[in-house]
Amino acid sequence: MTHLVFLGGKGGVGKTTLSCAISYQLAARGRRTLLVSTDPAHSVGDVLDMEIGPAPRRVVDNLYAMELDLEKIALEKGSRVKNIAVKILPPDVYEAFSKYVDAVVKGPGVDEYTLIEKILDFAKSEFNYVVFDTAPIGHTFKLLQLPDLLKSWLDMLRRQRLSYVKLSKNVAKLKGEDYRGDPLLEFLEETAKKIDAVTQVLKKPK
Repeated sequence: MTHLVFLGGKGGVGKTTLSCAISYQLAARGRRTLLVSTDPAHSVGDVLDMEIGPAPRRVVDNLYAMELDLEKIALEKGSRVKNIAVKILPPDVYEAFSKYVDAVVKGPGVDEYTLIEKILDFAKSEFNYVVFDTAPIGHTFKLLQLPDLLKSWLDMLRRQRLSYVKLSKNVAKLKGEDYRGDPLLEFLEETAKKIDAVTQVLKKPK
């Protein structure tokens, strides 16, 4: 089981220093530990006095560190969504949809959403502990509240898409064709499962 440790607080209270100290102590006790900076203004590398990037880098025995580039991850996610949409939407609709996706991935709350998905990856990782050096407390509160908000939003999108899928199945049946499935609905359902899983992880006292 991977334990997740979040350090939160206002800017300048010592989150990064304590995150590094706790991570080092866990590693010294033989716990395989990953220190993750989620603050856009990364300073873990400064404390450790070494170059830290978006991939885990070994610091000492049992301790690795990384500084997440949430903006880059969000842009990659947007590209994957557009790659799905281009296969199923008419060109004129896709053009408008593509612009909408581009605006969303650069909008408010995207960093928190991106981190939500990454938390699930970390919870399933090979590390005994993942220690998060978070952004100032307002961002952390948003992060912890986001899964419930996303669940409501995804449920609405899934209901809308299900109506479209039902119509598409009927049209295919009338034409005597096989229904090939809906990649966008599959994507929404996959995302909803991830959000449910993250919600369960964040609500576990351990």
